[in-house]
Amino acid sequence: MAGRRRTFTAIGTLFFGILIAYVSAPRMIAYGAMQGGDSVFFDLGRGKEVSPQKLSVAISGRQASLRWFESGRTHLEIAAMYLVLSDNPKFTADLRKSFLTKSLVAFRKGLFLTPRKPYSWVQFAQAHFRANRSSPVVNDLLEMSYITAPQEPKIIVTRVQLGFRAQRILAPRLRPKFREDIRLNLKHQPRQLTIFARKQFGLPWLLDIAKKDPKLVQELYRQFLRLPPPGDL
Repeated sequence: MAGRRRTFTAIGTLFFGILIAYVSAPRMIAYGAMQGGDSVFFDLGRGKEVSPQKLSVAISGRQASLRWFESGRTHLEIAAMYLVLSDNPKFTADLRKSFLTKSLVAFRKGLFLTPRKPYSWVQFAQAHFRANRSSPVVNDLLEMSYITAPQEPKIIVTRVQLGFRAQRILAPRLRPKFREDIRLNLKHQPRQLTIFARKQFGLPWLLDIAKKDPKLVQELYRQFLRLPPPGDL
């Protein structure tokens, strides 16, 4: 009897081990396929310039991993890299457009699977704005970024800059949210905001967004006047 129990236990353990291997194998293979591009995506996150060749290799690795394991995060990483390629002036207009189309497709898939990614919503809005500068969808995507991260210092710079560029189609309902973004921007990264405003002649728009908050307007002027002369930037 004891021998039978040991046999059944051994069979059960073996079966359980095979089951674990069967379930985890796709993840392991997918993870291995992506390893070559991890440093590329890390560099992008730090604002470093990455060559198109390295981006292409990283995209291919992530696409290969998707054949083994469907991951929203992987789709979003692919989308972000295609977005970078679509902004490269060295490519023809048609090629840049194709990269942008692929970016939009990947963003849709990734955010459907992993919606709690505020920066990806902002990037998705950027991609839509590049594809169609009069698309009201940009407002909906920006609103999703606010829903998932109403106060996130890491994305406010990108969000405010996109708001400025898309100001002609910006929905009135978003103005109070942008006002709060400007306040956070001045608190955490004032120099970055004011340098952008000077270079892009964006101060009038910032003041217009902030006009219902006199203290915020005063702080904008104060930070703007602290900038060095244009030739010293």
